[in-house]
Amino acid sequence: MSVGKCYVRWGVGAQPLTRRTGPITNEELQSLNLQFECAGCERKEATMASRCGHEHRCPYVCLVRHWHNPATAGDGGEGAGTWEVERVLQLRGPPEARYVQLLWAPTDLDLDADGEHHEFGDLEDAEGQPRSGDGSWAYGWQPMANCLNLTRTLIADWLRDNRDIDPQGCIERLGEWRCEHCNYISTSQSRTHRHVDKCRFKPLPRRRDSVVGRMLARRDVEQMQQQFPKITITDPDTGEMTDLQAKHDTTSLGHIFSADASSDKDMRARMAKADVEFYRATPLWRCPVLTRKSKLRMYRRYLMILVYAGAVCWVLDAAALKNLNHWNGAKMAAITGNTWKAENKKRRVDVGGMIRYWRRRLLGEVLRAHPDDMRRGELIQHAELVRKGRIPKAGSIVMDAPDYDNVEELKRKAGYVPPGALETLTVARSAKLERNHVQWVEDDERLKPDEMGSEEENDEESAGCKNEEQQAAPQTEEENELRMQQLRERTALEIVEATDQLRSQGVRYVWLVYHDGGYTPAEKDKSKEKSGWGYTATVTDLQTNAEIEQREGYGPVQLDPDDNTFCGCIQLSNNTAELSAVPHVLTDAICWRRRNSGRRGVGLAAHEPLGMIMVYDSQYTKDQCTMRRPPDGARQLKNATVVAVCRRLIQAAVERTIDIKWVKVKGHSDDAGNDAADLRANWAQSGGTKNEQDIDMMMSHLRDHG
Repeated sequence: MSVGKCYVRWGVGAQPLTRRTGPITNEELQSLNLQFECAGCERKEATMASRCGHEHRCPYVCLVRHWHNPATAGDGGEGAGTWEVERVLQLRGPPEARYVQLLWAPTDLDLDADGEHHEFGDLEDAEGQPRSGDGSWAYGWQPMANCLNLTRTLIADWLRDNRDIDPQGCIERLGEWRCEHCNYISTSQSRTHRHVDKCRFKPLPRRRDSVVGRMLARRDVEQMQQQFPKITITDPDTGEMTDLQAKHDTTSLGHIFSADASSDKDMRARMAKADVEFYRATPLWRCPVLTRKSKLRMYRRYLMILVYAGAVCWVLDAAALKNLNHWNGAKMAAITGNTWKAENKKRRVDVGGMIRYWRRRLLGEVLRAHPDDMRRGELIQHAELVRKGRIPKAGSIVMDAPDYDNVEELKRKAGYVPPGALETLTVARSAKLERNHVQWVEDDERLKPDEMGSEEENDEESAGCKNEEQQAAPQTEEENELRMQQLRERTALEIVEATDQLRSQGVRYVWLVYHDGGYTPAEKDKSKEKSGWGYTATVTDLQTNAEIEQREGYGPVQLDPDDNTFCGCIQLSNNTAELSAVPHVLTDAICWRRRNSGRRGVGLAAHEPLGMIMVYDSQYTKDQCTMRRPPDGARQLKNATVVAVCRRLIQAAVERTIDIKWVKVKGHSDDAGNDAADLRANWAQSGGTKNEQDIDMMMSHLRDHG
């Protein structure tokens, strides 16, 4: 099988590509030769859709709509066009945003909103020069858009009378300062500047992320690629000559990579795909039947699929987080009906926080993955480059990781346990790595936004479980006793079947073990919680059916890694109590077999099998000890080490021809053996100990001798 080779040359040309910042300049716009022009301010746009969108919010168009035109005043439009203009007094501004001061013929119209009669003031001084006033309609000023019918008449006459003025230039008057956006005129320069800063008709600058901005960025990339030198390589196998293509960005595994190490293009592409699906579901967002809570839950789940798929490779710098929040605010506004600015402040869905949470969670999973995992190798290289300063930590996938001096330290902090750890590491060392894993997950949860994994869904699930429990028919005392009797009989029958099976396999001696664990939580002070384990074992000779020995053991769950009875538990719980009994039982059985081998004790032969029936009431314990595959991530989170110890000791017992059978018993069913084990677990919680095994010595022996 032959695989085609792909040669990629990353980098920049002779002149590196620099990102343009700030608003788009007029020179840049002229270089694009845009074809679509706004009817009001003559602003150039890239497409018909962007032109129509601009005209809806064009400040000049809004100003023309806002400006009071006396020629269209009157009730019901009866006076429209009936107010005559005597002459043009003066012009101001550039051709694309020009204003005309008109001298209206006398008439009687109510122009004010309160219905009072309005008369224009004297618009000329004693010498016949026009007074500009404040530049509003009250002084006869009108935008050129309202005076198009005067262009070839009165305005043309005024231009002929003032031949020293260039019609194509900007017309201004000395001694006056004017707002170019709304024609506000003042004799004070500072007052005019203050007005310009707050003028509501001031047009917004073109942003770099607009359609025109993306056209400029695309043109810059094309120019950069043209400057890149031509490179030819030779395939060492075939001798074929190949010309490398100059690429500023390319797509690999669904992600768009850029030569400047930015992720803007990939973010825009994924957000565009998400936009299509979001607006396709517009009837769903506007549905009055669905609650806002349900809409937000559906939105979060849709968002994770469409946007988070490529967030692992993104550079989450301040600009990227700002773009994500603005994009999310627009979607929230479509759902809630508020403005996008208000939604940006509320942050109903923290997109940046959600992405950072998922990335840190994935970082821990990859660092704890098997060494053969491809993702792990790539991530370790990236983390090493960040450590050396080749890549900035801010915005990278390790941006929320703890500080580290080397990659091995980062793996230890994530809780990485090498395969077969108990063969090379001590139980205490493995438990420490497990604690690091737990600490990493707890730090993940602190980074998790409040709206993710909300308690609402958990409350609904809990309510459903309670309803199922309530729907179950209550049992009378007689029915409950009958049920318990049936369970005890079934357990006894399974023990007999397991014993017969061992007898048929040639087993002479069998251990019948009842093991249990107990846990008493503390109401307030966690240091007062108690947890203990206990077991009873009866050694029986199957040839004579005689009991030859009674054994028992119990003790508290040990959390001190320096104690020789420590078996890997890092917390007190009912599960750790149940699991802690298994290593002590197995170690006791392995040592008993060694003491009774050959001519000692009962005289077991070297390869003679020893039977063991483990009677348990915790299905969790049995599953963790006997499942064919290692426990999954959720199971391994807090009990990985003690489970590994149990499984290693089971393997050691099997290697020493100890045949183990498992039998289920219902807890608290008045079974004598289970009650005896439970009693000893209670003694252990009170501080009692008996026949605790040296787990550390046994695991050291297994590491050294197998």
